[in-house]
Amino acid sequence: GDVGISSIAFWLAKKPGLKVVQLCMNKIKEEGAGALGALLTKAKELTDLDVSWNEIRQDGAIKFCEGLAQAKALRRLNLSFNSFGDVEDGDH
Repeated sequence: GDVGISSIAFWLAKKPGLKVVQLCMNKIKEEGAGALGALLTKAKELTDLDVSWNEIRQDGAIKFCEGLAQAKALRRLNLSFNSFGDVEDGDH
């Protein structure tokens, strides 16, 4: 979930040579997506990121994409099975 991903992202940000991160199926939501966005601004050598099968939506997606704009080395990104658009209450 978000608390765990926030802690992981904080730790990963201290690893400047990080190249591959796979965080699929972790129930990442808004807070976690924001933490990953912050990670993307610091992980200058990250080339491969998989955040598929999470619950990144709306504001979380925006925060994630703000960091994504700084990820110049990123070559492979898997965002499949997230819901970046508007979601009504009760939708999954």
